[in-house]
Amino acid sequence: MLNFEKIKQDFDNLLLRIISPDNLPKTIFHYTSADGLSGILSNAQLWFTRWDSLNDTSEHRYIHSLIKTCLDELNLDDSYTKYLHALNETFLSFKQDNANIQIDKNIYLASFSSNGDSVPMWTYYTKSAQNNGYCIGFDSNFLRESFNETNFSIAPVIYSENIQKEIIINFIKILYSIFEHIQNEAEHANYARACFQDYFEYFSTKIGCFFKLPEFQHEQEIRIQIRIDSKQAIEKNEIKIRTSNGLLIPYISIPIKKESITEITSSPTLEASAAYNGIRTAATLYGYSVDIKHSKLPLRNI
Repeated sequence: MLNFEKIKQDFDNLLLRIISPDNLPKTIFHYTSADGLSGILSNAQLWFTRWDSLNDTSEHRYIHSLIKTCLDELNLDDSYTKYLHALNETFLSFKQDNANIQIDKNIYLASFSSNGDSVPMWTYYTKSAQNNGYCIGFDSNFLRESFNETNFSIAPVIYSENIQKEIIINFIKILYSIFEHIQNEAEHANYARACFQDYFEYFSTKIGCFFKLPEFQHEQEIRIQIRIDSKQAIEKNEIKIRTSNGLLIPYISIPIKKESITEITSSPTLEASAAYNGIRTAATLYGYSVDIKHSKLPLRNI
């Protein structure tokens, strides 16, 4: 008889390795432009971008390539390997650029960093030719409380391929215990097959967005993932569209507790006193109590 309680416990323990409050630093940082800072302060909201619309084109594909690699490396039952390969390819086929069906349309992400004064982050995420911008420091505990009414997860991104593969291999072993019942217990085969697919989809989306290529590790990224019901969100007009580099980008906006914003740092290319005065005025006007800092990096705007 299939012991789903044990399978669920094993799966939950695996998730806790990745998505746990113990993995978070006290302060996490969000780099943004002047317009982005102004919008966050004035509205007390954060924007979450749909997973399939992020800048990294390997998003929502990388986890599936790792699953394939792990399957190829493991010495498993041939019928199981073929079964899981087929399921992986089915889900991956939904993620091509021109696909009509994408399971990721319920997943929205906001990106942060554990580094509050990083040269590559200033360069890339402040989104201006002069690299002018701001870094907002958030208290991670207060920020978590902002999302208690949503289906959210927050965790540091894992860049180590060895750790990623170890997690996937453990997951594949959990799936194998279900697969044995698909093969050997006709009475429960349909139920086991449905559970197998549900676990696979949940893992590849829930965990997949916390795996990134090692080449991105300089970002030291921490992500907040929110899972929505797209149909309900469309009916309530909660999904919005912004433009970026000629593309239409779906996003949702989520209110945040004002006390979650604890500090704001201006980029090294901005004039420190002018940036300070602007931040102080905006913080006072919109009701925030924040430490105001200027980047310590010795860069100039040239």
